[in-house]
Amino acid sequence: MTDLAALVDRPGDWHLHTDYTDGQATVADYCERAVANGLEFLVFSEHVRRRLDYDYGALRTDVEAARETFDLTILLGCEAKTLDTDGRIDAPPAVTSVADVVTGVFHSFDGDREDYLRAAAAMLRNPAVDVWGHPLLFAERRGYELTDAELSGLMAAAAEGGVLLERNRRYGLPPSRLVAVAPDYGVDFVVGSDAHGVSRLLTKERLAYERAWLAQQS
Repeated sequence: MTDLAALVDRPGDWHLHTDYTDGQATVADYCERAVANGLEFLVFSEHVRRRLDYDYGALRTDVEAARETFDLTILLGCEAKTLDTDGRIDAPPAVTSVADVVTGVFHSFDGDREDYLRAAAAMLRNPAVDVWGHPLLFAERRGYELTDAELSGLMAAAAEGGVLLERNRRYGLPPSRLVAVAPDYGVDFVVGSDAHGVSRLLTKERLAYERAWLAQQS
């Protein structure tokens, strides 16, 4: 099992999409750029569903080959949406059992505001989930204004589940209000570009900027 906590302070990118789904670059393309950008590790958080329309095993093979080629820590991951108020995610066991990093997110979700809050807390307690990707994106799109108590409840759930929160470069999330609450619960942040091409891969400079922003909010 990969020690994710040991990677939190190292320069890397926690959220990448390849041409296996809606990205425009291969695993090797990202690795080449990561070396040039001064990064030490990458997480390929490819989109998954319970029924895949691509070969996740082939992605795993590409990651394993890249580990032999590049002087990087390269992790196989997945990004799966939350399905229900029980916190189940849209990923088959064949994927979650081999992934180094499972990122739970909200894309589409059937339910009202209270259902969303229950689902989010349950997802954060789901033992399969390692990272909460683009936190509160769904809430912002639905116009949900969460109270301080509700934000605290979500951070308590993240702490209980041992889940890391993503500072998502693409969407500029989570908002500062959530970042400010996280330290009270010992919740750590990681930074992901949510890149769909190598031009969006984090640089050490951009990573330093995002970490400084996180520090200012907490």
